[in-house]
Amino acid sequence: MNPINESSNVIVGRNITCGIRLDNTSQCWGLNQSYQLNISNKYKLNTLMISLGYNHLCIININNKLKCIGDNSSNQLDIQHNINIKYVSTGYYHTCYIDTDNNLECNGLNTNNQISIDSDYLTNIKLISCGSYYTCILKYTNQMRCYGNLLYKHLNDIINIEFNNVEYMNINNNHLCII
Repeated sequence: MNPINESSNVIVGRNITCGIRLDNTSQCWGLNQSYQLNISNKYKLNTLMISLGYNHLCIININNKLKCIGDNSSNQLDIQHNINIKYVSTGYYHTCYIDTDNNLECNGLNTNNQISIDSDYLTNIKLISCGSYYTCILKYTNQMRCYGNLLYKHLNDIINIEFNNVEYMNINNNHLCII
């Protein structure tokens, strides 16, 4: 079996790489210092999405159930288990997810206000993306707002914190891209 030819998605993190195959099975490789690679078959065999944090990872299975494992030193793994999740994003020590009703929830480290989200950015959420110590949220109205710290400068000091007419955005550690 060639994992490259049969992969639909490859996720690269700090010390871990994961792949999701076309049949929704997944596998992760790398440093297992916080036991984040100890994924149960319930999730490995039915994977919809994976997000990799600093020493934790989160998986959504095909039944829209979220499982986060690994380092929980900042309560980044403390998620609601009674709701259906459609999207998850992990930062260094925080995790944010969107439920199937398009509501946002975030847990974990908040030293840079990366999860101090305004109430108007908790509903009608299209996409969430977490960086090292910041979080950006895109609403279905195509408005985007970021919270936290980028390269040790507060986002509102280097960008006008809110963007309009955004179609897509993506974050990787200390940079963000917007379309």
